[in-house]
Amino acid sequence: MKKTSNKLIVIVAAVTAVMCGIIRFFQITGITDVTTGWFMDGAEFGGLMIYAALALSAVIFIVLAVIGKNKGDAAYTLSSDGMGNNATRFLGMAEFLGGLLIASQIIGDNKPMQIIAIAAASLSLLASGFIQLGRIEPPAITGHLKLLTALAFFLRTTDFFNSDLTVLYHAENLIVLLSYVGATFFFASSARFYSRLETRKSRLREVIAAGIAFLPSMAHTVSDLAVMLFGSEGMKQFAPLSMDTAAVAVISGTFLFVLFCTTKKKDLIPLAEEE
Repeated sequence: MKKTSNKLIVIVAAVTAVMCGIIRFFQITGITDVTTGWFMDGAEFGGLMIYAALALSAVIFIVLAVIGKNKGDAAYTLSSDGMGNNATRFLGMAEFLGGLLIASQIIGDNKPMQIIAIAAASLSLLASGFIQLGRIEPPAITGHLKLLTALAFFLRTTDFFNSDLTVLYHAENLIVLLSYVGATFFFASSARFYSRLETRKSRLREVIAAGIAFLPSMAHTVSDLAVMLFGSEGMKQFAPLSMDTAAVAVISGTFLFVLFCTTKKKDLIPLAEEE
């Protein structure tokens, strides 16, 4: 019997991420000193709002994910080779677009480690996306490529933490760092989905990892796109859009959308029960 899932979790994730992005936009335009990246004197409480909003959004998402799992939503027992029509192509398009966004950074003032990580992430996503564009079900190789993507984001995370976080724009960079950390866990966990090497408990981890990656990356993308449209030149230089983070928002958001909005045609066959 074909089954679908409760789409509420996807709607909540999208709405809360956009709300966090709006909060961050008003922080940048109203209470941030764009010459230093720190919040203005007396605005520390307002500065905490974005982190509180992201934390609350994550808690709500995790609670909804656990409830959905306990209720037996189809998304938690859906096999990656049993999705509805065009689901795989949606995933492929998102990954291909994400690979292009990441690749756009390779020409610039980058260190050798950054170039290696950017190239690895973009090539793995471009290859995985291209493979899926012409398939009804994702081949297992796309899961193996996700492990390479996860490794690349781990390298980006460590490099970013060691270089940018402690310099200027602390508030902006912390959100990007959260996105990098979330992306690393998301790509590593989703490798099981694409390779069809899942246990009965792994899907919940994949959903939570996707949400944790999506929330800060989407918040950053929304706020910085708003700055590009409505901010001053100083604000645009202060808050440039991270293409890595935009790619994570597209891929993790599409993953959640497909997982909860596609029609289940086949149950996953889990590996042996986890201890």
